[in-house]
Amino acid sequence: MLPEVADGGAVPIIGVACAQGVSMPTIAVGETRPFVSAETTTGVHQINAFIGVPGFTGAPIQGKLRFSLTQSGNFTDSLSVPATAQGNVAYYMKAFTAESSVFITETFPGNCIQTGAFAITSAPPPVGQATINANWNVIGVGETKSVTVAVDYGPANFGGNIVLKERHADRVGFSLSEVGPFSASISLPITLNGQGKGSTANVFVRGIKPTQANDNPTAALITLAVTSSSGAIRIDPSAAWKIQVVGTAKFVSAWSAIGIGSVRDVQIEVSGGRANFADTYNVAEQNFRTSYTAGNPIEPFVTFSTSPNGPFYSLLYVPIQTNSIGYALSQKIYVKGIRDSVGNSRQAALVARAATVGANNVAILPSAAMPINVTHPIVSFSRETYALGVRMPGAPVVNVFYGPPNSTGIVTIEADGAANVSIAGVINGSYGATLQLPVTLDAFGHGSTPVFFARGPEANSTPENLLHASYFNSVDAAVYEDSARFQVMNIQALTLNRIGNSSPMDPNPNEGGGLRVFAEKATPTDSNPARKRVQLKAQLSSAVSGVTVQFFAFDVDDPTRDLIIDPNGNAGNDNRTGGAFVSTTSKQTNSQGVAVAEYDVSAQPGDNYRFAAYAIGAENAVAAEHPAFPFPAPPSVSGTQLNSSSGLIDPGTYHSYQLYTASPLVTVWRSLHMEIDSMGIVTGNSEPSLAIKNVVSDRAGSEVKLLSAPLARQCIRERQDGSHGRARRQEELCDRREQP
Repeated sequence: MLPEVADGGAVPIIGVACAQGVSMPTIAVGETRPFVSAETTTGVHQINAFIGVPGFTGAPIQGKLRFSLTQSGNFTDSLSVPATAQGNVAYYMKAFTAESSVFITETFPGNCIQTGAFAITSAPPPVGQATINANWNVIGVGETKSVTVAVDYGPANFGGNIVLKERHADRVGFSLSEVGPFSASISLPITLNGQGKGSTANVFVRGIKPTQANDNPTAALITLAVTSSSGAIRIDPSAAWKIQVVGTAKFVSAWSAIGIGSVRDVQIEVSGGRANFADTYNVAEQNFRTSYTAGNPIEPFVTFSTSPNGPFYSLLYVPIQTNSIGYALSQKIYVKGIRDSVGNSRQAALVARAATVGANNVAILPSAAMPINVTHPIVSFSRETYALGVRMPGAPVVNVFYGPPNSTGIVTIEADGAANVSIAGVINGSYGATLQLPVTLDAFGHGSTPVFFARGPEANSTPENLLHASYFNSVDAAVYEDSARFQVMNIQALTLNRIGNSSPMDPNPNEGGGLRVFAEKATPTDSNPARKRVQLKAQLSSAVSGVTVQFFAFDVDDPTRDLIIDPNGNAGNDNRTGGAFVSTTSKQTNSQGVAVAEYDVSAQPGDNYRFAAYAIGAENAVAAEHPAFPFPAPPSVSGTQLNSSSGLIDPGTYHSYQLYTASPLVTVWRSLHMEIDSMGIVTGNSEPSLAIKNVVSDRAGSEVKLLSAPLARQCIRERQDGSHGRARRQEELCDRREQP
């Protein structure tokens, strides 16, 4: 072993058996020193440090002088050094604790080297430098990002806490959890390794209050100095990390997948924007926006509209009005799937950007992109639109096409948040907003769910009640879906008319009011059967064709209080004769949403009627053939009025929730035809030969016959000649011949 240490602290290592007395310079606590090989060595050399003087009487050192193969590596009390080429660093030693006399022993097969004694001198612990590590400087109100605090050149193996805060104490909050709670400052545990290096765990930062251009000082993240119990600084404060807290915009939606041709809705939520400010946001699909900005627009995956029925645009401008705290929620934005994005190298996503900046130059961040999948339309309701009567269950089915062959899955049915429709798996079951149905696909990947049921408690004027069906395909982890519209309706008005050229109906001037109908022939020879016919016209609350309407007729009470005329009091069924519908009582609506039925009233004056109707739904849309279909009980008669389960059916009032709609009271009238004759003096119409001259009584005196004059004279003569038999025969002859 060479007897000296090279300049710079490098100690040559040579293979001299048990050589001693190699001199070593003093080393300070915290100092790291390399050892360079003076010649090429073979085999493994074991390095250890001892307290005392060289020889074999020293005690091993624990943690005061340690060794490593690399300068920044893990230092240990004992180290195995592999073969080293001449001139290369063999290992590094580092002093950790002061000691007055130590030496190093290097052993290898059959040999050893010991250094001369040297001291480890004390030194002031180094002061660490804190650094805030972040890849951002701008954070939105309500947005959460993360940072860490790192320390270099600090005291070895130091443990303590470092405080992180923001200069103004109210612009951001800090938490060790991404969901909070967030506080104005946070104390972070930190441990430094043997080289005085260390880092905190991730710290989550939440934007709280927008920064302003005139903030003084500028908003920034800082750390406080870390001191020992004696007050000595162990870690200096970090340099300030300047930040800007700005307003944010984000999409609010409960979906992330949309089928081609399907329509779903989203809204833009703005937080931390300019107070009481009208702004405009442009909404687009991010790939289209990028290409559009570059001047080479491509076909988007989705398009947008402010109406579920379109028109749809690639770029949509949406007005937004913030409130006094800079918050706003936009109107609904309807998104329509256009092009399949599943498997595409470019992720489809919705983005929104404000057209202006907020107050005091505080920017409003563009919305975070809302990733979406636009899928093949392999899910389809059995109908695109379902027309249902109020409280009448519809019977939809969802079909799945081109799914995984011979597989089973689940179709989830979900009512839109604002929908006036609820759903159930059985017709008389519990109705709610969601339902899961099994679907089994055949060898072609086709299948259908069981029939389920949907109903609405009241009518809506436009088909905005949406049901969504979604099917998750495990093969490509995509959601396939479809939407159907449910139009709930009832009878808005039930009006009465005459048909043909029959006399029109007019107000009934007598007790009970309503309308009167003259159920009679126009002439004695009139054979028109419609003279007693009344036309019933039911107008739906929406103009939908093909809806089944059920009509009813009721014999209500006569409105008179005269018990001679109306002996059964307030009860109905007191007409003289009945009436009848001309054909069936179920009718279909036309394109104007009108259904027409005809009814023949009686011809008895004073008979009165009321009519009622309710909407069942479109054919094949409702479950009317189901044995448990809840057909409503007909209204009951109460005097001249009709009552349903919901109360009095007032023909003059319409409610969106009403089941039945009634007509006014109808009373049958008849015309009284009177012939008035008068006769003057009759002249010039006599026949002398037929003049009535005598009146003859029969023997019983019970009958008077009028005879013509010649016959009367003959009969009188024969009766006066005394021949009784002949007179009788003549009398009989006279009787037979006699005519009035």
